Amino acid sequence: MRGPVNPSLNDVAGLLIQGFERQPAILVAYNMPYYERLLLGNGFERVMTMWSYYTNSRLVDKKRLERGAAIVRKRNPTLSVRSLDMSRWDEETRLIMDIYNDAWSENWGHVPLTEREIKQLAKELKMIVNPKLVNFVEDEGTAIAFSVSLPDINYVLNTIRNCRLLPTGLFKLFFAWKMNMIRETRMPLMGVKKSHQGRGMDALVVADVLQRN
Repeated sequence: MRGPVNPSLNDVAGLLIQGFERQPAILVAYNMPYYERLLLGNGFERVMTMWSYYTNSRLVDKKRLERGAAIVRKRNPTLSVRSLDMSRWDEETRLIMDIYNDAWSENWGHVPLTEREIKQLAKELKMIVNPKLVNFVEDEGTAIAFSVSLPDINYVLNTIRNCRLLPTGLFKLFFAWKMNMIRETRMPLMGVKKSHQGRGMDALVVADVLQRN
């Protein structure tokens, strides 16, 4: 038996054992601290360590990242970066699925995303997605990498009484999003096709997100 997963590593997975001083982030496992003790006490053991990294604009060396991205572009002049096209939502989400399944196919515990999964995920996230926070790297017009960052709506949800979206919570959430009051984002999805891995494409997508925001 392996877990916690909900229901696979494509969704919220893992057991939080450190970082309880921070509020829960969107789509990150968050549990009571004593869960680890309960599992270890019943004979379970850790099989894999998963990491979540937190940073902010004061800690990121943007100039260094931009220089790295410029080097990648110089070495690969056929590359271009674009943001999400909301008018082609179904095609874009399918593109994400294809790149993700190729990029992560050899990773520990990987289970390929299915058409039904990506459609459900896209439906759930469409209300909060910001096109400027989703990008694609293309090589001669063919998408070879992507990243998806989401505004951390937990920042607002924690201020809504009883966490009820109706009758007024939904309006508060919408207002905060429109007024740019949500100051943090999370990047839950990123992938580079195996044919382009090890060539700095990850730096390219991260630099692009920072430049756009």
